[in-house]
Amino acid sequence: EFKKLLQDIVPKDLSDCVRFGVMVETTEALKNIKEIAPLCDCLCYGTNDLTEQITGLSRSIWDYTQWMQERGYEGQSPFEVLVPKVAQPVFKSMNEARTVNPKIIINMCGHQTGGHHISSVDEAFAMNVDQITLPPFSENINRTKLALARYEARKLLAPELANSRSVSHHA
Repeated sequence: EFKKLLQDIVPKDLSDCVRFGVMVETTEALKNIKEIAPLCDCLCYGTNDLTEQITGLSRSIWDYTQWMQERGYEGQSPFEVLVPKVAQPVFKSMNEARTVNPKIIINMCGHQTGGHHISSVDEAFAMNVDQITLPPFSENINRTKLALARYEARKLLAPELANSRSVSHHA
C-alpha cells in the first residue's frame, strides 16, 4: 500500500531516488522480518535498541566490563562491541530478509558499528551489510575504512570465507 502511495506522489524522474525502508530496532521486528522485508527497498538494523532489548541491559550505564568478561567478550560494553548474543539474531534476520527479498539493501547503525571497536565493524562486513551509518567523526571513518580494507583483503585471499555470511564469535 505504501509503495503504491509513493509511486503516486513521487515524480517519475525521481522514482529511482526514493526508497522505502524500515528501521529494525525491536525483537518483534526481527521475528517478523519475512513479512516486513518484501514491502521494503531497504532495512536499517539499529544495534543500540536491539542490544538493549536482547540483553536486557540499559544503555544509560556504559561500563558492563564484568558482564562482558563473564561471557568471554572483548570490550567494556555490549553497546561498544557487537556481541554474539545480539549479532546472531540480527544475522539470522538479515538472511531471512535476503531470502524473501534478494534485492533488499541492508544497513546497520549504532555505537557498535560506528567504528568505535574495529572487531564490530569487521563483524558487520562479515554479515555482508550493504551500508554502515557512521557518526561524523574522522576516527570512526578511518577505523571503518581500515576494517573495509581488511575485509576486501580477506575476500581476495579466501573468497569462500568472505562470502560465507557467517558470524564470528568474539572470545
